[in-house]
Amino acid sequence: MAGTGQDVTELRRAEEALRQAHDELERRVQARTRELAEANAALQEKIADLEKFEELVVGRELRLIELEKELDRLRLALKGKI
Repeated sequence: MAGTGQDVTELRRAEEALRQAHDELERRVQARTRELAEANAALQEKIADLEKFEELVVGRELRLIELEKELDRLRLALKGKI
């Protein structure tokens, strides 16, 4: 009979250790999830910044093409007058 009481006590200790391990793991998962969410938000912000920069660069490239075409037209117009 004494062995049964000891077995129950050991079982309860094991269950408590398992609960504690589970709780610790859950805390770690929640902390890591927060870290990943923060990192994801920071990356999304960087992506948005890069997209804005890309739009600016493309806009300037298009403007440069327009100016080069206008310059070519002006050169042709000047050749005809010289």
